[in-house]
Amino acid sequence: MRAPIEIRPASGARDRDAFVRVPFGVFRSDPNWVPPLFFERKEHIDPEKNPYFAHAEAALFLAFKDGEPLYPALEAEDVHARCDVRSRRLYRPSS
Repeated sequence: MRAPIEIRPASGARDRDAFVRVPFGVFRSDPNWVPPLFFERKEHIDPEKNPYFAHAEAALFLAFKDGEPLYPALEAEDVHARCDVRSRRLYRPSS
């Protein structure tokens, strides 16, 4: 019988670190993979440091099997507002 896979939110610091580390394990044997900077990836998912989160929310999830994180890590996003600079320049309301 296969071990069950558990999906849970990456809520604490330990889970967020595991979320960021998933690709390091998945691609470690790929000679063409260039690992990203760990601190930059952590800042990327931090609402306090990434301006994307001013108009969006994201929920991070990890899949675990036998207590170890699996690939893929999941992210769900909800964008509150669309920033379309081009349309603001091209389509101005006529007076």
